[in-house]
Amino acid sequence: MFNVIFSELFFLDTLLKTYSLSLKSINLVWAFLAFTSFIIGTFILPWHNVDISTKSVETVLDLRTNKKSLLNSDEESVFQQFKNNVKFLKSPILVFYGSSLIFGNFAVTCTLSLTNFIVEKKISKLNLTEIYDPDEIVSKFNLIRPIIAAVAAPVIGVLVDFVRKHILKKKEQPEHIDLRSMILPYFLMTISSLIFALTISIDNFVCLAIALTCLSLNSTWVYVVYTTGMEINLPGQTIGIAFALCEILGSVFAFIADPIAVYVLEEDNLELFYASIWSTTFLMLLFGLLLPTIAFDKTSDCLRKIDRPRKEEIGKQFKNGDKKEKMLLNK
Repeated sequence: MFNVIFSELFFLDTLLKTYSLSLKSINLVWAFLAFTSFIIGTFILPWHNVDISTKSVETVLDLRTNKKSLLNSDEESVFQQFKNNVKFLKSPILVFYGSSLIFGNFAVTCTLSLTNFIVEKKISKLNLTEIYDPDEIVSKFNLIRPIIAAVAAPVIGVLVDFVRKHILKKKEQPEHIDLRSMILPYFLMTISSLIFALTISIDNFVCLAIALTCLSLNSTWVYVVYTTGMEINLPGQTIGIAFALCEILGSVFAFIADPIAVYVLEEDNLELFYASIWSTTFLMLLFGLLLPTIAFDKTSDCLRKIDRPRKEEIGKQFKNGDKKEKMLLNK
């Protein structure tokens, strides 16, 4: 597994050096692919209406073999499909996951674009240039980061399974089991983001090491929490469009990191960087309150009403798979 990670990292590094791809170019490609996914996913059946049961899913090849239309026109009109999805997309849970991706990814992207400058600046300020080589620290960080990410990613899945099994074993099961399954992963990601924002702002070598470790964790946890949560907490027929929407917004917001990085390098000052990290971390925490408040039914009546269609649809899907899950737990 690690050989694959290293080869991919080497390939990406070679690609960036050979073709001189900038952060703006990468974000532009990301935004284009996300927008393409959104357009295709809105109209084409295999991308758009994925059934909760994988046995009944028809791929493009299946549809062509069975001489069926790629558009879901036989059952509902495209307009009706759009209306059905809008009531799920209005849910505050989508806002929560969208903000987690947008602000969490921004912090990671902005920091990675300035890693060399940040390390060099802090080592110089601490008068440690004779002991530590900034380039060597960054080189080791780039080597260790994918290893930490690969090890940390499964932790989220283990936590989700642990919480879900614990809830299902109870005689009286609470509402919002799907949302409560994501509380611990969300808490873990939030703590890591807070520690990163705090330690990266302190001029201390140990704090720098902790910040780089948290950055490595967040580079994978932000996406794992976002993707896992969307899969669990949103109806199957809406997931494709929801992913595309969040990816478009995330890629567009990531463009802000480029001028911030340029300004920081030109001014030779990290103050704007610190302000950006703290503001996005605060916004991520603020929107993050949506998950626990809805999960434990402590939110307003207005948000409950908006979230009701999603809750009811997830409830139906959960009941369909509930018996099978309980049988596996009993075994």
